[in-house]
Amino acid sequence: MSSVLGGGSGYGSTGSYGVTDSYKYRKQGSFEQTNKSLDDQLKELDSQLLSKVGRIKRSVSRALFPSETINSQKL
Repeated sequence: MSSVLGGGSGYGSTGSYGVTDSYKYRKQGSFEQTNKSLDDQLKELDSQLLSKVGRIKRSVSRALFPSETINSQKL
C-alpha cells in the first residue's frame, strides 16, 4: 500500500498532499486564463479612464478659457 504523500511520475499520479498532477496542470492553466482575462479587463478600464480624463480636461479647459475655445473652433 502506497502513501498518499508519496510522489509519482505518471499522468494523474498523486503528488504532495494527495493532489494529482493532472489537477495541478488544470489549475495552472485556469490561473493563466484568469490572469489574462483580468489583464484584458484592466487594459479596457485603463483605456476608458484615459478617455474620460481627456473629456474632463477639455470640459474644464472650455469652462476656464472660453475665448480660446471659440478661437480654436474658428480655425
